[in-house]
Amino acid sequence: MRELHHQSLAAGVSFLPGSACYVGEMDTPSLRICFTVTNVELLCEGLRVLCQVIDRVTPGQGGTVADRLPLI
Repeated sequence: MRELHHQSLAAGVSFLPGSACYVGEMDTPSLRICFTVTNVELLCEGLRVLCQVIDRVTPGQGGTVADRLPLI
């Protein structure tokens, strides 16, 4: 998750790592995306970029579409 966060920031997209929401957890495979302070077009573009970063950082780990949890 730390590498994903670092790479997404470098690509111009920010998210909150899920571990920031739990006391004492070192790392968790979850993230939170704020969608209340931006318009739909920017949100969609940010999600496209984030998906590209996820694919780059975690190659071959995506599984099938049915195995994936939604981003939001």
